[in-house]
Amino acid sequence: MKRDEVFKFLEINLGLVICSIGISCFFWPTGFITGGASGLSILLEQLIPKISNVVFLYIINISLLVISLPILGKNYFLKTLYATLMLPTFVALAEFIIKATGLYDTLAGLESWLIVCFGAVIMGVGQGMSLRANGSTGGLDVIGSIAFKCLHLPYSISNSVINGLIIIAGMIVTGVEKGLMAVVFMVLVGFILDTVVFGGVGKRAVFIKSDKTEEVRNMITSLLHRGCTIINCEGGYYHIEGQMLICVCLAKEYVMLRGLLDQIDPNAFTFMTKASEVRGFGFSKDVLKRKEEIQALKEEENDFK
Repeated sequence: MKRDEVFKFLEINLGLVICSIGISCFFWPTGFITGGASGLSILLEQLIPKISNVVFLYIINISLLVISLPILGKNYFLKTLYATLMLPTFVALAEFIIKATGLYDTLAGLESWLIVCFGAVIMGVGQGMSLRANGSTGGLDVIGSIAFKCLHLPYSISNSVINGLIIIAGMIVTGVEKGLMAVVFMVLVGFILDTVVFGGVGKRAVFIKSDKTEEVRNMITSLLHRGCTIINCEGGYYHIEGQMLICVCLAKEYVMLRGLLDQIDPNAFTFMTKASEVRGFGFSKDVLKRKEEIQALKEEENDFK
């Protein structure tokens, strides 16, 4: 195993451990229902108290992983398998240590704002580290991947819908106050995760030099639903002519782009920079409106012909 791969593996494990600490310290003792598989496991445990949170977390993760195999393929299955099994294991170990040290009852009495603040920081850092190392935390992210492949539904939409349904169900069980705090928690986690993975929220300009330009272009336009610019270029070392793609996307879309690019062309040369003052189709509301007007005029012209 190469040195970089070892560091990535260690970073993924550290991220999973940090996530497990957040779950076992702030959510399970208090019954605080957020999104994700951990939130769903808390909800199910409160509905069926005879089965523990850890068991529900194993059931959810393994079931979704099995479902993903015929749909998303063996590579995704193997990539997600480790996190799917290890996160519940780390959570169970952390919970055992907390109970053995007598901290469980103390943590159960924490106020909601403390849970939201500290829980969001810990979970955001843990998830961000795993994603930065091109890993995964498993869980309900599998549903987002399935929705993306089968329905071309962006991760942001599918994850928001799933987490929203879990939080609404949690409101019914635990009350409106905790549900509203869970919404604040999800917003904070997203911000911290973006900061860890990308250095902040915003737009990113991605430059890609690949021998499979057309396949990469098709991936960007059909899967990410983003535009790109193709520039003819020449290498300065061997003077080999080729094409470079430039794509401006949201920071949270970059991880998805990077993962898809690794599948198409692992040897592609890429670099990413922060983009500011981004305007135009896909980013400016006025341009979007103008685009719709132009499309409507074209349809009217076709009808006239």
